[in-house]
Amino acid sequence: MRDADLAGRLAVDGFCRLPLLDAEAVHGLTSRFDALFDRSQQGFFSTVLQPSAVRRTAHDVILPYIARALALHISDFRIALCSFVARFPGSDQHDLPLHQDWSFVDERAARSISMWIPLQAVDAGNGCMTVVPGSHRHAQPPRAIGSGFRYRDLEPTLRAHHLVDLPMASGEAVFFDHRLIHGSRSNAGPATRLAVGAVLLPESAPLAMGLPEGGGDVFRDVPDSFLLDADLVGIISTRHSNSRPRSFLLANGRAR
Repeated sequence: MRDADLAGRLAVDGFCRLPLLDAEAVHGLTSRFDALFDRSQQGFFSTVLQPSAVRRTAHDVILPYIARALALHISDFRIALCSFVARFPGSDQHDLPLHQDWSFVDERAARSISMWIPLQAVDAGNGCMTVVPGSHRHAQPPRAIGSGFRYRDLEPTLRAHHLVDLPMASGEAVFFDHRLIHGSRSNAGPATRLAVGAVLLPESAPLAMGLPEGGGDVFRDVPDSFLLDADLVGIISTRHSNSRPRSFLLANGRAR
């Protein structure tokens, strides 16, 4: 972050917030979503978990709206993946389970972050994000695609004593470390809760993803186009169909 105070919050808390998009950009992104997708769907929707053609279309639509605004606040980064995220009303009556995002870089040497921007005001009643401040600072192994939340047994305690709601204005952005434990509230409101997200990587760090292989996970460098073109749902499905305790192998060949 260019602002030292925001950089400090991101380092200590694992997240920081700032106003990013104006009303015109919010309206433009909302209109583009409505031109592409049907709001009569149910539950949770993310273009990250759609076929590659849909994922790439969403990325290409969102990128022009956020790139210039982001460059004012963050230096030496690149935008690897943009996405639409929606929680539709009515059927979506459960909080999103707590989780950590996948590892996108070798976290021994670099840090990657996500950005999330609601396209309407959000609070605990219509699907705001929730976070466990500081949870990114605990030593932990890397997280492969679809690997699940390794602290699932602690979720009741985390929710009862550590979870914080993040009410936000329309167009406000939250930046968070990919290691941060987070989730979102259910959407109990009458309208779709719509947001855009982006994966931000350091300019100097290659994209490094964990893939299931040989009964474990292998983390290797891949081109940025992997996030747009790979069959991410297929990778997740393969993992779940072969569910068992897994080891992982880092790029240096060291198993854990």
